[in-house]
Amino acid sequence: MAGKAYVSINGDVTEVVKGKQYPKHALIFSPIEKSPKDYRKQKELAYEEVSSSIERMIEKISNKSITEYLI
Repeated sequence: MAGKAYVSINGDVTEVVKGKQYPKHALIFSPIEKSPKDYRKQKELAYEEVSSSIERMIEKISNKSITEYLI
């Protein structure tokens, strides 16, 4: 089953009519639908990357604080 397509002519957006001729400057597009599972997975991966980055940053700050304290 094909999704709906839309056409934008001078800023006015309407649904594409099959067989109708559109001007060369018309922009024809269709919405991109993402599965909620993909979004959830990407969100989890981003969270893991940020958490890991924060942990490394805290470790570097801790190590720097310890060495400064010892000096």
